[in-house]
Amino acid sequence: MPGLHAAVTALFADAGITPRIAQRGVWLVQTVLGLVAAGIGLALVPSSAATLRREGVTIRPLQEHPKSRLTLSAIWQKNTPPVTLQHFLSVMAP
Repeated sequence: MPGLHAAVTALFADAGITPRIAQRGVWLVQTVLGLVAAGIGLALVPSSAATLRREGVTIRPLQEHPKSRLTLSAIWQKNTPPVTLQHFLSVMAP
């Protein structure tokens, strides 16, 4: 997903946000879901990830950004959404 990474990085930069990245070089969505399920953090994934099911992981669509042609979803552990996630979703989620 190198193209997705570049697009998401550009959206964050446009918003003046520098995300703290815990893991780089993970291109398989199933692996990303596994990292989230393990409590590593949250992630932005293509909306097609909603068809994948992972115990303990919530997938939520985000509002579209006018500069993006991507449809993204955020994923996180169901049982313990961190404060930063709550703030992120209040800005990004519909």
